[in-house]
Amino acid sequence: MEETQVIKTRRSIREYTSDTIKGEVINDILDCARLTPTARNVQPWLIGAVTDREILGKLGSTCNTGSFIADAGACFAVFALRNEKY
Repeated sequence: MEETQVIKTRRSIREYTSDTIKGEVINDILDCARLTPTARNVQPWLIGAVTDREILGKLGSTCNTGSFIADAGACFAVFALRNEKY
């Protein structure tokens, strides 16, 4: 089924180039995340993009399995409310 191709062809990538990602691409991704539906439209999160090399390096070093983040062009950080019912 064509509708499920995105799931069937999904893959994980652990090696990145340090290419700069255009601001409009990052903004488009953030806009898509913002439009994600939630119960009662609560949207209990904050989402941001990190592109600063120094911060990406620090983020990569804080994760046991995420050191590859340091080499990415951007990292999307998602923070959620712990006790949100919806």
